[in-house]
Order: sequence, then structure tokens, then C-alpha cells
Amino acid sequence: MKVPRMEAKLNVFLFKIRFNAQLAEFKKSLNTVNSACNEVRISVKLKEIFKRILYLGNTVNQGTGRGSAVGFKLDGLLKLNDTLASNSKLTLMHYLCKVFASKSPTLLDFHKDLVSLEAASKLSSQIQLKMLAEEMQSIIKGLEKVKQELAASANDGPVSEVFHKTLKEFIGVAEAEVTSVTNLYAVVGRNADALVLYFGEDPARCSFEQGNLHIIVYKGQLLEPFCTLCEAFENRTSSSWFSKSCEAYASRRGGPKPLMTHTPHGLEVKSN
Repeated sequence: MKVPRMEAKLNVFLFKIRFNAQLAEFKKSLNTVNSACNEVRISVKLKEIFKRILYLGNTVNQGTGRGSAVGFKLDGLLKLNDTLASNSKLTLMHYLCKVFASKSPTLLDFHKDLVSLEAASKLSSQIQLKMLAEEMQSIIKGLEKVKQELAASANDGPVSEVFHKTLKEFIGVAEAEVTSVTNLYAVVGRNADALVLYFGEDPARCSFEQGNLHIIVYKGQLLEPFCTLCEAFENRTSSSWFSKSCEAYASRRGGPKPLMTHTPHGLEVKSN
């Protein structure tokens, strides 16, 4: 007995077999990104830390005409880790953490507000977040092909009767699942755009739909070294540990760096 459109039916079966696992993994990725976007935006402690960093930058540049900045690019956090004091041992990042430990110790655990950030960063490096948009389209197009085969198999007669019945039941469940994940995808897109604005970027340039969400998570990755150091200060704030930490860091650097300055593009290191 010849089965009509054998290749199309095999493709439908393959989509059906993979559907649940594919959708579950996709939803997991979306939820991870969504949580990371929300956590960064709503963290009160992170906002306070940003204020302190801005104040530090303005203090460093006081009297230079660059000491009245109203904001900074998040990329400037990297410069905190590269800028050393005159003794070549203490970085600005170490200094900030030391100040927090003595003056505002409650800020040191801000990393606990960002529990999804590390997972989102790993997601970015493993699958490239631009693939989420492609994955969404793949699921939608795959379901559309299943519907097309359902319609075609209705005219096949007895040879496709069981196939048609099984496919109809699958589509009834799959459509609801795809609608749900499509709505989630839209929510993540809106939250991603909101985070782009939070970072002072242009959503049109960093559009979730255009597959540029990696820019968002890259910004989040800039927080990770600061998170790590603050966590270390939170757990071990003894003066001996701090001195050893500074000396170990300095030994890995080539020498003292110039202090931070403010440019129209944010906080940057002034070249010698």
C-alpha cells in the first residue's frame, strides 16, 4: 500500500516527536532572559551602587570640567578593574568594595538580586541569543506545516485515517502551547527593550526581534566581576585578606593605570 506524501508525513512525525522537548527548552531560555532583565532593572541596591560609581567618577574628575557627569556607560565598570591607585595594588573596584564594606555593608550582597544573570550569560555564550528569534519562527513554521499535512491527509482515505486522527489531536494541544510561548516571547521582548532603555541604549539598535539581545546580556556580564568581588568582601572582610587580594591582583597587572575620566560617551580611562 502506497502512503501519500511519505516525506511530508515523516517530517510531521519528526516535528511531533521533538515538539515537547524543543518547546520546553525554548521556554526555559526565555524565562532565564526574562528573569535576568527584570532582576537588573528592579534591583534597588544595584541602582545605589551605580550612584556611588557615578559619584566616584565625578570626584576623580573634580575641577577638570568632567566632574559633573549625570550618567555613565556600563562598559565603564571594566575600567574600575583596570584602574590602579598610586601604589599599584588597589584598583578602583577594590576601593569601592572596601568603602561599601565599611560604610554600606548591606550593598555587598547586591549580587543576590541578580540570581539569573549568570545563567543568562551562559545562555548567550552557548547558543547566541539571536537564535531565540529564529527558534520562535521555526516552531511557528513547523506547526503550520503540520496543519497543511492535516488538511491534505483528510482526502487520503483509509490509508491516512489513523494518521489524520492522531495529528488532529496533536494540533489541538500544540496550538495552545505555541500561543502561550508566543505570548511569553512578546513579554520577554518588551522587558528586553525596557532594559535597553535602562542602560541608556537605543532599543531600535538592540532590538530583541532583530536578534541583538546578546548586547543586553553583554551589559549584564559587565556586572559579573563586580558581583564576584563584592561577594568576596561580604564573606571575608579581614584586612589581611584584603591586602593579599590587592597584592595578588597587582602582580597580574603591568603597572598603574590612569584614573577614570568622563567623556560624552561615559566614564572612560584617560590615556597617558
